[in-house]
Amino acid sequence: MDLIQEDPDNVTFHSMFRTLLADMEHLLTIDCTDSEKEFDINVLISMYEKLSQLYPSDLSHHVKIAELNQRMGNVLMNVGRLSAARSKYDSALNDLIKLIQEDPENLIFLSMFRTILNDMESLIKINDNDVEKEYIFNVLISMYEKLSTLDPSDLSYPAKLAELNEGMIILLINAGRLADARSKYDSTLDVLMDLLQKESDNVNFLSMIRTILSDMEYLLETYSSDTEKEDELNVLISMYEKLSTLDPSDLSYTAKIAELNDLMIILLINAGRLDDACSRSDSILDVLMDLVQKEPDNVTFLSMVRTILTDMESRLDTDRSDSEKVADLNVLLSMYEKLSTLDPSDLSYTAKITGLNERMILLLINAGRLDDARSRSDSTLDVLMDLVQKEPDNVTFLSMIHTILADLESLLDTEFDASKKEADLNFLISMYEKLSILDPSDLSYHIKIVELNELMIGLLMNAGRIDDVRSRYGSTLNILMKLMQGETENVTFISMFRNVLNGMERLLEIDCGESEKEEDLDVLISMYEKLSLIDPSDLSHHAKVADLYDRMGSFLMNAGRNVDARSSYEMALSIRNMLIEKGESPIVQEFEIASIRNNLGTMFAQDGEFTEAKAMFEASLKAYVDLFDRDKEDAAYQYGAALTLNNLAKLFADMGRHEDAKSIYESALEAYVELLNADPENVRYKKHASRTLDNLGSLLGEMGRGEDSIRMHEAAQELRSEI
Repeated sequence: MDLIQEDPDNVTFHSMFRTLLADMEHLLTIDCTDSEKEFDINVLISMYEKLSQLYPSDLSHHVKIAELNQRMGNVLMNVGRLSAARSKYDSALNDLIKLIQEDPENLIFLSMFRTILNDMESLIKINDNDVEKEYIFNVLISMYEKLSTLDPSDLSYPAKLAELNEGMIILLINAGRLADARSKYDSTLDVLMDLLQKESDNVNFLSMIRTILSDMEYLLETYSSDTEKEDELNVLISMYEKLSTLDPSDLSYTAKIAELNDLMIILLINAGRLDDACSRSDSILDVLMDLVQKEPDNVTFLSMVRTILTDMESRLDTDRSDSEKVADLNVLLSMYEKLSTLDPSDLSYTAKITGLNERMILLLINAGRLDDARSRSDSTLDVLMDLVQKEPDNVTFLSMIHTILADLESLLDTEFDASKKEADLNFLISMYEKLSILDPSDLSYHIKIVELNELMIGLLMNAGRIDDVRSRYGSTLNILMKLMQGETENVTFISMFRNVLNGMERLLEIDCGESEKEEDLDVLISMYEKLSLIDPSDLSHHAKVADLYDRMGSFLMNAGRNVDARSSYEMALSIRNMLIEKGESPIVQEFEIASIRNNLGTMFAQDGEFTEAKAMFEASLKAYVDLFDRDKEDAAYQYGAALTLNNLAKLFADMGRHEDAKSIYESALEAYVELLNADPENVRYKKHASRTLDNLGSLLGEMGRGEDSIRMHEAAQELRSEI
């Protein structure tokens, strides 16, 4: 060192010095005591610090100092000297941050920096001292903030900052420092909200904001003061309102605002601030009702309205005057009547109106207003049914019956005995059948019978009574078919019919006899064909018929009934060609046609019709290649081509055209290599690639190339072992 200081440009001295330092570093790998290691590292750090002073422009000395400080930190951490380890890590970080600021693109500096940060994070896990933990958190947060400033485009740094702040918050909560925790939340949220306003589509920022808001909601349970809880709710509501403003189409924010307002209303009720609770309920309800009237099918708005109405109902059980309760009931009845007008088919509103009227009746009776009470009274279902049979046009009686039937329906959700539930459903169905006989022109009864049959089907399906399910599907389809024949353009009936058919398709997935499965497919094909006749302009019905003929073809082919399978596939081909002509999803149809031709080729080959099989395979292959040329991002086309190439090669092998077969097998394997490179864990690719390897191996064996054959079979086995 003395020689170097006298002659700093002497490369020989410098080289000898580095060699000695490298030899000293080797001592660190030798089994010795921790105190000896600590001594050696301190000597090395001291020497490299002198070198860095002599040669300030040589950054390798600074890098080595940081590396040695890190090693010292690890040594100290292993012997439990956590405070000293933290100090060394601090030194290493400070050295590295200077290096990074001078050379921000240097990946080695960044990597070392991250490694030390990771080591410091590990100190948090093993440190029992909360003060030390808080200090480490603050250091880490400070360092990641510097990294974020150096490279604002790297969103992993804000993500790590949010994670560390999250850890700090948990530490503060556990220490009972809730005010500090809230402050940390607020500052983090403000930063993230600013970032989000600049990049509103950044899902990372959104996710981090939602996580923090979720944690803030958790803190609500820790507050003993209602004032603090109210303040926090106001902050949360404010944040979700900002998010809702940024993305009005995301209704989850509106839903969350309603949920938080619901908590606020409960808080206000418990605090005896009923007027504030009423005011908040009314203002939210008015806004939501306007939204529902604009979008009556929006289930989110409807659910929120119902929640607030439920909260309003809870006020009826509080100690309020009868006149106030009557006013609340009138508001509730008015709202449910509006909802019932918006969606007359939802009988739950009618049931709710009936329930509220019953409460109103009790209030009116207690107030001595008997005439008002009578006007709201009702009777039992048996009595009302007798009255309706005498006066079938009496809408009041009918309305009361509907209310009671709706109440009975609501009881279905509370009945867990399957046999009792089945009896209840049969009773309800029989009641609606009687009503439909009394007034055949009121199609709502038939619709209700269909809805109840769907519930019954679900019950029977869960009980494994498949024959009863088929029977119930049949009767339901007959009802709907009659309704559609009367009103061919009624979209509600068509929609219900399709829903029933969709449900019936589930039977195809059940393990049953071949005859039952074939019968189910025949029924579905027949029904969709009728739908396509009723509404020829809706090409989705034709597409469904084609899909079902495809399934029938596959089913028959697997059953060895190739002649029948060909017939089904030819029907599917005919329909799909028609759909292409009409411009209905031509890419989808071309893809399905390619698959059908591949299957037809397989059957022709099985039946020894090699010429026809070759033509089908080649047509299928051409279609897949054409599709792939148009869209190379869709792997399904290349996968279909690979399957078809395998089948075509097998056909040539069976025809004795060994060289042609070998070449085509190799083309198939090339396709599988590309597919597996893009998706290495795809089980289907591996399975079929191994099959092609086995086929090629067998072919090479027949060609007398034994070693190549064995190599192919071994490759196939290796691929299968990965599945």
